[in-house]
Amino acid sequence: MIQKNKKGFSLIELMIVIAIMAIMAAIMLSMNSKSKIRLELETAMREVASGIRSAQNDALAGRRNANLSPCHFDFKLGANLYNVEGEFYNGRDCENGTKSYAIIESGEFPKGVNVVAKYKGKIVSNIGFNVPFGEVTVDRKIIDKSIRLSLSKEGVHYIVCVSPSGRIDELGDTILPCEN
Repeated sequence: MIQKNKKGFSLIELMIVIAIMAIMAAIMLSMNSKSKIRLELETAMREVASGIRSAQNDALAGRRNANLSPCHFDFKLGANLYNVEGEFYNGRDCENGTKSYAIIESGEFPKGVNVVAKYKGKIVSNIGFNVPFGEVTVDRKIIDKSIRLSLSKEGVHYIVCVSPSGRIDELGDTILPCEN
């Protein structure tokens, strides 16, 4: 009997190798997609914290607009954007003067990133700071609990907390509550 040298691969062996490569490629693509989402959320989280700090710094510094004196600065959330706005007055004080408003800074969140701010379990759209001491406010009322901003996209969540003392914490990907 003559023995033949078997060289090469059988069809089944080739199919197994291709299936393993396909599974590995799917895992790599999935990991890459999650990394991209995390990067987008981290960037948005830093942008939110920066905008809030900008409003806070403007209040503490008493940023003026032309010859108008400052009363209050707000970080306002929209559908997929934010604004830092200042309230200014011309007159004796904030209550008795003629008021005007100015957008100082604005930005847009990446597509699909949702931002929700909650104070005492209720959704709020702005976080404010009084001039000159920078007291943190919601709807112009000084807060006594932390404000929690949740940024999310496709099941990934990042958190920013604003405490009554004015501390702004970027907690990142966590389920921890905000400290008061």
